[in-house]
Amino acid sequence: MQSILHLGARKVIALEPYPYSFRFAERNIRENKLDDKIVLLNAEMVRIMK
Repeated sequence: MQSILHLGARKVIALEPYPYSFRFAERNIRENKLDDKIVLLNAEMVRIMK
């Protein structure tokens, strides 16, 4: 499976709402030297329905 970066994306915005998983993902991004390509936010996407 190819990642979105391998498909040509210049930057990826990732959302991770759980603090433990966020720290794990943060470390993973840093160790793989992807800091300049991935913006990780400790947040969740919420869909509001009327």
